[in-house]
Amino acid sequence: MPRTSTPNETSSVARIVCGASIVRRILQWCGQLKIKCRHTGTEIIRMLDARLHGKAQFRHFWSNFREGEDRAADRFLFSTLEEHPLVIGSVFGRSRKTVDVLYSGECIRDLCYRDGCFIWANRWGAGKARWFFGIPRIDHPRAFWQPHFYHKWAMYRDQRYAELPMLRQAEKEFGISVVMSNFRLGDLAHRRFAIAHALSQFVPVHANRAMSIGAPADSRVIYHDIPFGYKHKLRFLSSYTHNLCFENESFPGYLTEKLFDALYAGVVPLYAGDPLAGEWFEEGSYVDCIALEAEEIGAIVRSDSGMMENVSQRRDALCRVSFEEMEERTKKFHRQILAERNLA
Repeated sequence: MPRTSTPNETSSVARIVCGASIVRRILQWCGQLKIKCRHTGTEIIRMLDARLHGKAQFRHFWSNFREGEDRAADRFLFSTLEEHPLVIGSVFGRSRKTVDVLYSGECIRDLCYRDGCFIWANRWGAGKARWFFGIPRIDHPRAFWQPHFYHKWAMYRDQRYAELPMLRQAEKEFGISVVMSNFRLGDLAHRRFAIAHALSQFVPVHANRAMSIGAPADSRVIYHDIPFGYKHKLRFLSSYTHNLCFENESFPGYLTEKLFDALYAGVVPLYAGDPLAGEWFEEGSYVDCIALEAEEIGAIVRSDSGMMENVSQRRDALCRVSFEEMEERTKKFHRQILAERNLA
């Protein structure tokens, strides 16, 4: 006859199952609500799993890191490191943190190297790290300057974005596109909002509907409902000949995806931001608007100097460093980290 469980054994199993269920629900709850504690439930599960298997622990990254639509791009950033027992962090997370490697796609003005490590403090938190890569530019042997647009370029190369090369070759309407979500953080955020509305007096300007909030009474901007996501953004950009793409602020080495997105869509970037952008993009691939007023920008847009044809034909080939070369540079820096950490 098969053995039947005793009441004590049954109650013990029930307590274990119940306890595991409660822990799982608490962790899920923490992850869903993003409680302002040191780590979310999802991060805790990932860190425990990584520590158990001797792999990299990722701390304080964005909520859909390695899971969302840009998971292929996230792997591009860390593929050489993720199989090694390192602690890799980003600038997000409102706490002090100590990590082996810091990655940033945001501008950290206070980042410096002191007493054998990189030290930073900003609105997201503070901490220190032995190696740094990303933006902005830091001149140090343990730092690697990788403009943020390469992260997006890796994403656009994924099969799910296969339609994009066809979109950017579509016929374009004369006008300027603008997509903004940040209107206040950074020294250029207010200016690009004002410039966009002022430009509408001289050339057609098309923008996402959020731009209508606080718009001046004489603005002629044409508003559109643009769904969230980079596919929709690039589809919108590719519909017009020019794109107003100011960074949130101007700082050496703070180069995000904004200028590159315009080139990738085959439209002329009207750019202001990183004074070192010319080190990454060829001369004549964008209009430097940092010292220009709206009327001056409008005059440049109306006078076709051959830039539209050049950008439309060459697009991301206007980058001085190809994606493949950047991929190899990134792996080289990662191998340097592993060698210095005696993990190679």
